[in-house]
Amino acid sequence: MKKIVPFNNVLTFSTDVHEITAISLEPEIKTSKESVSGTFNITGEYKMTEGELKKEPFAFELPFDIALGCNYKLDTLEVDIDDFRYELIDSNKLKVNIDLYIDGEEEEPIDLVKEEPEPVEITDRIDLLDDMLTDDKEEKPVEEKEIENENNNDNINIFNGFNEEEKYVTYHVYPFKENDTLEKVLEKYHLTKEELAKYNPIDDIHVGDKLIIPTSDNEK
Repeated sequence: MKKIVPFNNVLTFSTDVHEITAISLEPEIKTSKESVSGTFNITGEYKMTEGELKKEPFAFELPFDIALGCNYKLDTLEVDIDDFRYELIDSNKLKVNIDLYIDGEEEEPIDLVKEEPEPVEITDRIDLLDDMLTDDKEEKPVEEKEIENENNNDNINIFNGFNEEEKYVTYHVYPFKENDTLEKVLEKYHLTKEELAKYNPIDDIHVGDKLIIPTSDNEK
């Protein structure tokens, strides 16, 4: 798709200009799929007065950035100067008109239409709902009974070995610490191994184990 993009500007000299004796345009162009950018380098020479032989050089840089409005295939994109005109106005201004030629093949637009999901049959929804209701109605008395027994076992296991006729009527739980030894615990609570063994497996004690310590009425 071919297009001509016009570019106009007015350049101001630092001195008066009587005549432009030489002028040239060298573009630096960068292209992408969506834009063309770069710099127009305008150089030349001019005379300040009518009878003067000396010529003064000049140079201007005009940056530009043009949005193409559509995506081009980079390998087909062609950009060049189509026309360049200039005119001296007032006493120190140069008006320039640059036409930029752009041509190339456009990329095909991406189809953004999404496929709609297949509808779910109503019968499938009804079957799923029936299964959920059926599962909710099922009772599991065996599992509930097992949970109840497990809760009761926790209380029974921690007090195994207790006898209502024992002389110890109170007790407390002591966590076995890293620097503890069996002898230290026995000495601390004035117990014998036999007394402690009635309530704890003293042959295999580890750090963090909870020992049941019986306390007699006299030790209160």
